[in-house]
Amino acid sequence: MRRLQYELTDDDYIAFHLQVYRSAPTFVAYVAKQRRMMTIVLVVLLLALGLLLTLIDQESAGSPTDGFLFALPVAVVAGLISWFGWPWFHRVALESQLRNLAGRGALGRTGPVVLSWDDFRVYQEFPGTGGYADWARIRRIDEGPEHLFLTLEETEALIVPKRIGPAAAEFAHLARTRVPGR
Repeated sequence: MRRLQYELTDDDYIAFHLQVYRSAPTFVAYVAKQRRMMTIVLVVLLLALGLLLTLIDQESAGSPTDGFLFALPVAVVAGLISWFGWPWFHRVALESQLRNLAGRGALGRTGPVVLSWDDFRVYQEFPGTGGYADWARIRRIDEGPEHLFLTLEETEALIVPKRIGPAAAEFAHLARTRVPGR
């Protein structure tokens, strides 16, 4: 049985959760829906405010459409800022929430890990506990610049940090042969 030894940190779990929001279909769809809804709500509210100002200001010297005509370009610009700024805003908010959870020790088990494998399973051992997953249970293999994630469920994975050196790349190659097309 071959094995890897490494330390899991809160940063490894943060990287995994960020990867989930970038690649897991349920979360990708959820974030896209949030983006659409936030942009639509912002534009509609600004247009409604412009219309309301127009109705309130009908007795002034200006045209009754002045408020709406002012609100229209403001709503368009705000909508564009919301649409294109949403990915950045979402990432910053998510990272902040994850760091908050990490500060409370609520992201996952950190510390020394022994990851071993045979022809049928991958075993993960922490001091005092451990578990395994059959190769067939691994849904997909995601790889980031600093991590390899063997995804079991949308929010559950075996995390292998690449900082452990060439052994991580060798394991990634082996995992891809055991989990083809996933």
